[in-house]
Amino acid sequence: MKTLPNDSDFRRVYRKGKSYATPRLVVYAMKRYAKFYGAGNVRVGLSVSGKVANAVVRNKLRRRLKEILRLDSDKLARGYDLVIVARNPSATASYDEVERDVRYLLGKLGVSQ
Repeated sequence: MKTLPNDSDFRRVYRKGKSYATPRLVVYAMKRYAKFYGAGNVRVGLSVSGKVANAVVRNKLRRRLKEILRLDSDKLARGYDLVIVARNPSATASYDEVERDVRYLLGKLGVSQ
């Protein structure tokens, strides 16, 4: 699992990808074309706005999301770009609630097996 390298990749996923949401998270997913971008590992971008909470809580939420994705990385389909956007209720959610939302949304998008 790699990170999305730049802003243009984020914008491409927002514009061309499919998305599903829960009250706590929004996940955008886009299949990469092997011809242009390679069909390697999943690339992930995390977006936790300053409107969600203070820096300590935002960083904690980012670490939680990274850990959830790391633990499920063997179940993720290859060749996708993902952007996960945290919403306000995610700041007070437990780890289990966030994990359940991530797994549900990745399943809905067909990225997780």
